[in-house]
Order: sequence, then C-alpha cells, then structure tokens
Amino acid sequence: VSCRNGDRVASEQGEAADREHVLRTVGAAATRLRRRLGESAGTLERFDTPIEQATTASLDALNAFHIGAETRGRAGDEASLPFFRRAIELEPEAAEYHHNLGNALVADRQIAAGIACYRRTLQLKPDNPASLGELVHHLQHLCVWDELDDLSRRAIDAVQDRLEAGLSL
Repeated sequence: VSCRNGDRVASEQGEAADREHVLRTVGAAATRLRRRLGESAGTLERFDTPIEQATTASLDALNAFHIGAETRGRAGDEASLPFFRRAIELEPEAAEYHHNLGNALVADRQIAAGIACYRRTLQLKPDNPASLGELVHHLQHLCVWDELDDLSRRAIDAVQDRLEAGLSL
C-alpha cells in the first residue's frame, strides 16, 4: 500500500499444502513480493533468510509465544510464564522465546531464572544485543563483576554490527 495515496502497489499470495508448510509458503511469497517491489538481487540474496529460521518452524510454538506476549501485556508477567515456557517446550532452539521468558521472569522478580534465560539465548544466538544488554544490566546490579567486561564488549560489538548492517541496506 502506498503511503502517499493508499493505493495498492503490489500483492502476493500463496497456498500451503498443509499447516506445517504455511510459514514456508509465506516466506516464498514475501521473497516474490520483495522482488516485484524492486529490491535488488544482491540484497534479496543477502537477506533471504528462510522464514522458519528468522521466526519459527512451529506454528504452535509461535502461537504460544504470541499468547504469552498478549497475556503479559494484559494480565502481567506471572500469567505469561506458562505460555512462554510452552513455546520453548515446542521449539527449544528459538532464542527469542528464551529472551522473552527471561524478560517476564525478571519483571516477576525471578532474577536468577531470568539471567539463566538470557544465558540460554546467548548460547543459541551469541550476538543478541538485547540479551547481552539485559545480562549486563542484571549482573551489574548483582555485583557479578567478573563477566561484565567481556559481556559489555560483546553487547557493544553486537549493536555496532546491527547498525552497520542497517546502514548498508
């Protein structure tokens, strides 16, 4: 949709064979749409991460995560915990699920458990600036000084890498 006049600029659709192939179909449609909108072949290739890798391979895990996020906003941190835990149970390698569970745990004053979630996020995705920042923040408040120097440097490097990647688009 054009920001100037609201007209449709381009659209794309696809049909999945079954529930398990919905995300793959959405990813393929997104790539076709990006191509139709004029994205260069170089950036298409460079940033064409399969949607299952960029988000999730499990619709059930994504749904549990989404419900957790909505519940957290509506009913609070403690109420969201079972949904974030369910998302992780269904897809244990999804770093974003661990990070968000960590946020909810910390907000619910379960600091040690939240820190464990941030550590798990960083095992899955070492350059996650949000988890690095949260871990630095909470370890600093707990006066755990031995890790802070390395973690702070990693956080700065991760943010710098993201900024440079964004500027090169």
